[in-house]
Amino acid sequence: MDESLDAPAWKEVISQLAKYAMFVVTEQDPC
Repeated sequence: MDESLDAPAWKEVISQLAKYAMFVVTEQDPC
């Protein structure tokens, strides 16, 4: 298992997840 190869993909996935979460939170403003 090469972590050097897995790191960028993992970072990209987290970035996409964060962006999606941000969008959902903005759309469904609980306040």
